[in-house]
Amino acid sequence: PSAWATDARNGGELGIAVTLDTDGRIVTGSKDDLIGFGISKPVTIGGSLERTEAIIKTSVRSNFRGYTEQQETLLYRIDDELDRRKPCEVDEVAIKKPAAEEKKG
Repeated sequence: PSAWATDARNGGELGIAVTLDTDGRIVTGSKDDLIGFGISKPVTIGGSLERTEAIIKTSVRSNFRGYTEQQETLLYRIDDELDRRKPCEVDEVAIKKPAAEEKKG
């Protein structure tokens, strides 16, 4: 956090990329995965620098043809790090239940 706080770019726009992966491993990308991108812009509210919500629209990755060997090497490292950091619990608000389950519960 301190590196970001002192970085000259911290007051600019912030791009956010997202992959919603169907099998839990980024390196095994497929045409069923969803990908998206959004931008958070800086705004001043009450004299304080805040950010706009990044609206991220996802779409099916229909033109996916696989990764290069170099990309796979990097993605294996990312997957391994994400596995290492898996949360022990997930806030129930973050989990969207299927409509059928919501009616039961």
